[in-house]
Amino acid sequence: MKKIPLNISAIQYSQSQNGAFALILKEVDGERNLPIVVGPFEAQSISIAMEKEIMLPRPLTHDLMANLLEMYKIEVEEAIIFAYQDNLFYSKLILVKDGEKQELECRTSDAVAIAIRVNAPIYTFDEILNQTTIFLDEEEEEEEEEIIEIHIEGLFDEAPEQEVNMENMEQELLEIALQKAIEDEDFETAAKLRDLINKRNN
Repeated sequence: MKKIPLNISAIQYSQSQNGAFALILKEVDGERNLPIVVGPFEAQSISIAMEKEIMLPRPLTHDLMANLLEMYKIEVEEAIIFAYQDNLFYSKLILVKDGEKQELECRTSDAVAIAIRVNAPIYTFDEILNQTTIFLDEEEEEEEEEIIEIHIEGLFDEAPEQEVNMENMEQELLEIALQKAIEDEDFETAAKLRDLINKRNN
């Protein structure tokens, strides 16, 4: 089967699942869009990797995995979304070590998060795109263009009738959110974040 290259098009609040996000992957030479529901941590991790100027005091889990691959000279040749069954996407990383290829099955969000950290291409197949694709009209495409420039700040805003679960954030993300809340003079959120950070530290 012919592999179809994908790019990350947007990360949006999911309209179907409370507290989740929709990762939109778009085929490089076409109009089909692949929507994948991911959790808040995965959305933040992918967004941070795309925002190259964001520097964290300590690596996130996906940063650690990418660093380990580099340390042991394992190349990520590509990430492939190879199946879609029962509303779940199945993905794998193609790894190369000393000229030998190995396949490592993983969650799609993890495959994407690692692939963008090591500049590896992301692929799927026609059959999967035809099963799951969404087409955007002109108005939605204009809105999408505004979302392509993903900023980490947006992942800490409240979605309509939804809230990001701060309990699931890693410590570094909590600290970034706290700094943003203070800058925005959102002291109620800042207080909640501060209390949660202190609770974890204790």
